[in-house]
Amino acid sequence: MNSYTRIKAILFKELLQLRRDSMTLRMIIAIPLIQLLLFGYAINTNVREIPVAVVDQSHTALSRVLQQTIAATQVVKFTQQFTHVEAAQAAIARAEIRAVLVIPADLDNRLARHQSAGFATIASSDEETSRPVAQWVVDGSDTMIAAAVKSLRAMPLGELFRRPVNRTTPTFEVTLLYNPEQRTVVNIVPGLVGIILTMTMIMFTSAAIVRERERGNLEMLITTPIKSIE
Repeated sequence: MNSYTRIKAILFKELLQLRRDSMTLRMIIAIPLIQLLLFGYAINTNVREIPVAVVDQSHTALSRVLQQTIAATQVVKFTQQFTHVEAAQAAIARAEIRAVLVIPADLDNRLARHQSAGFATIASSDEETSRPVAQWVVDGSDTMIAAAVKSLRAMPLGELFRRPVNRTTPTFEVTLLYNPEQRTVVNIVPGLVGIILTMTMIMFTSAAIVRERERGNLEMLITTPIKSIE
């Protein structure tokens, strides 16, 4: 009997044993499928509809159109509205929202300067001309959300002016809270701690059960006069 025949016999024997053990067979098939579905839906790098708030100090038709234009991108979703920036930052600290859009009272003037800067033929050194239209205050602890909101920094406002404007002029100013340097270790390490602890506990439990079985402690536990639930 050659090696191939012996391996084939062992494989056939294991398949028969697996067919008799229906519980193990279901676990082999079901657990990978469940994990595939969970991780497939949970791990998603497409950030959409981030819950944000707005502090509208302008209260004009342009400010409402600006909010609608930003919401049309589907990157953020306005869920709350505050009258003061401090209250909005407190909501960010409570994790109710992930960012806040602060619309200044002089929105009309800023939009006019932003439009005129877009059609200027010579770059101007005037700070008033290069001032952004509004400001984003973002929770920087999650780098993916911070990057998604920062992608709106140079958002074109051609729909407001009904003609294209200069995209080199920043539309929004972005301020990051809690993680201004955008270090990925801030949000990666807590997730790694959970994964490492889960894998470690599974390995330790498996090793402990095998060791207790070798020492005969499982048989002693079975013969102990206590109930299974106890």
